[in-house]
Amino acid sequence: MVAQGKGSIINFSSMAAFRPMTRVCGYAAAKAGISNFTAYMATECAKKFGEGIRVNAIAPGFFITEEVLCLENLLLSYAVILTLFL
Repeated sequence: MVAQGKGSIINFSSMAAFRPMTRVCGYAAAKAGISNFTAYMATECAKKFGEGIRVNAIAPGFFITEEVLCLENLLLSYAVILTLFL
């Protein structure tokens, strides 16, 4: 890329890096690190090699999947149990 003077680096982050989510602290911290690294690399590449080399991150949001639905049902069950005993 440096020899060509152009190119693109794409990292994968997550909206969990920017918005707090319960039960995924490690995941969110890792994705926040990727987002920070991406911003750092974008700045460094622009300074050293010009604006021809781009560094960006894709940060998708939360997708509803079977796994998420199962987790939601589990959390609702816990909420009902806690309500019964409190």
